[in-house]
Amino acid sequence: MNILSSEETYKYLTNKICIDVWNDLSKRYNITTIESNLPSHIEENGINYTIFINYSQTIPEIFFHELLHLYIIDQKIHVLNELENLLSEKVLLSSYIEKDLIFSIHDSLSHMLMFYIYNKSGYNRSLFLGYKQKEVKLLDDKLASLKNNNIYDLKYEFSNFIHYQLSFNQFKMIGGIIDEQLQILKSNDLYLFNIINKITSNWSYNLSTEELRKIISVFICDLDNYIMNKLPSLFESE
Repeated sequence: MNILSSEETYKYLTNKICIDVWNDLSKRYNITTIESNLPSHIEENGINYTIFINYSQTIPEIFFHELLHLYIIDQKIHVLNELENLLSEKVLLSSYIEKDLIFSIHDSLSHMLMFYIYNKSGYNRSLFLGYKQKEVKLLDDKLASLKNNNIYDLKYEFSNFIHYQLSFNQFKMIGGIIDEQLQILKSNDLYLFNIINKITSNWSYNLSTEELRKIISVFICDLDNYIMNKLPSLFESE
C-alpha cells in the first residue's frame, strides 16, 4: 500500500478539467490517494475521502473516475443515501434488494452523471469504467445462465436482471455495442426492462437535485409495484 503525498497525487492531474475539479473539491474535503492491491474505489468518512487506485490501474482516467464520485455527491446528489432512505419505507421491496444490488444501482446512476463531465475532459471514454474485455465476457456468460435458468427464483432473477441491464447500459454509454444483450433482457422480462429503461432514459446531469430525487423516487415505486404484481402470479403457478 502506497499513501501518496499531495505532490505525488499531482501525477494524476493531467487534464485541465480534472485539475479544476480537484482544486474545487480540495477546498471543502480532505482527499487522500492510496495505491494498493484493492479494487479502485473511493471511501467516505465525513469530509474525509480516500481514493484507492489499484496497482494495475494507475492511470489518470481511473483517478478522475473516482474523483468524480465525490464531485457528483458535492454538486448533484448522493445516490446511495437517496436509495437507502427510500427503501427504508418499502418493506416488501427491501426484502428483495440486498446491499450489493443497492450499491450496483447507486454506482450505475452515479456513473451516468459522472460521464457527462468525464466525456468533456477529452480522456479516452473506453477507459471510464476500467472494464477489461474478460469482464464483459463474464457478464455475457451470466446473462446466458439467466436466460436458460429453469428454476425461477424471483429475488435472484430480479437482482441479476437489474444489475445486468444497468451494466450493459453503461457499456453502451461509453460506446460499446451491446444491442444483442439488451434484446435478450427485453425479451426475458419486458416489464422490468421498461422500468430500468425509463430511469436511464430520464436520468441526466442537466437536471436539478430535486428532479433527480423525484426520478429515483418514481423508480423505487415502480420496482415496488413490480414485486407486488409478480408475487400473485408466483402463488397461482404453484
